[in-house]
Amino acid sequence: MEPHCLRHAVEAVRARFGRIDVGYYGPADFGTPTGDITTLDGAGAEEALRGVAPAVEFASLLIPELTERGSGGLLFAGGLSSVVPLPPLGGWHSPQQRCATTRSR
Repeated sequence: MEPHCLRHAVEAVRARFGRIDVGYYGPADFGTPTGDITTLDGAGAEEALRGVAPAVEFASLLIPELTERGSGGLLFAGGLSSVVPLPPLGGWHSPQQRCATTRSR
């Protein structure tokens, strides 16, 4: 994502709502291929890190406001499982959820 597009989106949210209490950054895909980490080289690492810059830019646009106000938060979530099937994540439950599921049977 181009930094000016991200900046424009944040400014549009501020214009509509007055302030930002929580920022969520969750790209569906960082645009980098996944693969075996043991075959990663410098060029591959550089390519993979390209997806980090927009997240840093997003944080830099919100942190001053949140810090000045003394409240708010940032949430960074990966959405790769919406692009690449990750079946093991489908059955992931917290212990509390497992107990609730077991009790309801």
